[in-house]
Amino acid sequence: MDSKMIDELLEKADNRYSIAERYKRWKITDKKLANDNLKRLAKSYENDEFFEEYFIESVKENYLSDRELLEDAMNYSEICKSEIASGKSVCYAKHYAEIKLCHEFEDEYCRLLAEVCDFAVNQGVKDDIALFSVASACAEAYVNERISDLSHLKEIYKADWLQEYLSKLQDRIMREQETEVDPSTFGTLSSRRKTHEEAIWDMMYPDGIDDGFSLPED
Repeated sequence: MDSKMIDELLEKADNRYSIAERYKRWKITDKKLANDNLKRLAKSYENDEFFEEYFIESVKENYLSDRELLEDAMNYSEICKSEIASGKSVCYAKHYAEIKLCHEFEDEYCRLLAEVCDFAVNQGVKDDIALFSVASACAEAYVNERISDLSHLKEIYKADWLQEYLSKLQDRIMREQETEVDPSTFGTLSSRRKTHEEAIWDMMYPDGIDDGFSLPED
């Protein structure tokens, strides 16, 4: 993100109060007026609907500094537009961008979660926190290749759309496991995809961990 661009946006702010603080002050007087003012403030940055949507929701949640708020809103907008340009739906793009901005999950997890939400919404399911929770469970099971977890989810959730999706996801994992195994490595190393935990561990410690027992490399 261009820091100069963010600086220019920050210059438009009333520096006596943070954006979130101003919204809180507006709400004390009139909640409806506060929301109207917030919408006008979002539009004043002259960005797109994705920026405005993320900006408004983030201000209401009140946990970001002004700089973080503007940076995340701009990044959210860019990710959404990029995904839509690549052929993804608006629903997929928004969910992918939202979880991607958490900076806590590998890309495969973010994409699977967005895929589940998109599939469900296309089946007429309400897009809410309950769906997000189910999608998270599916994504966690997928990136860790835990077919047993998917079977457990099928026992818990009986909705037709989820039964259909979980069956497809189980088949996908099995096909991927079959194609990822290199026969030449039998008896030596596995070529399986890294689990979510392993990927996060690698991001935290890219050079490995000195356990005190490993011999130095030549």
